[in-house]
Amino acid sequence: MQSREQEIIGRILDGRTDEFGYFLEKYGDMVYALVAGLVGSPEDAEEVAQDAFVRAYQRLGSFKGDAKFSTWLGTVFLCALFFALDRILRRIFFKR
Repeated sequence: MQSREQEIIGRILDGRTDEFGYFLEKYGDMVYALVAGLVGSPEDAEEVAQDAFVRAYQRLGSFKGDAKFSTWLGTVFLCALFFALDRILRRIFFKR
């Protein structure tokens, strides 16, 4: 049996991209809160959270359903966070 989230992912992959809003609604605040606690700046936190969801959307086809979607999203989130921290540190140290 497919979970509700797997059904939504299937519809998104079939072209109903508006259904990705379900994941933004369900996980958006959580991702933002995690990022905000790590990067400090609300602007940077918003940028990292947005990047995480863009990456998740772009890689949605790689979600196999072996784990919970939230676990998979956490992995995508970490990748986005590492890239963002690299940008932030470069901006701080190289004043770009």
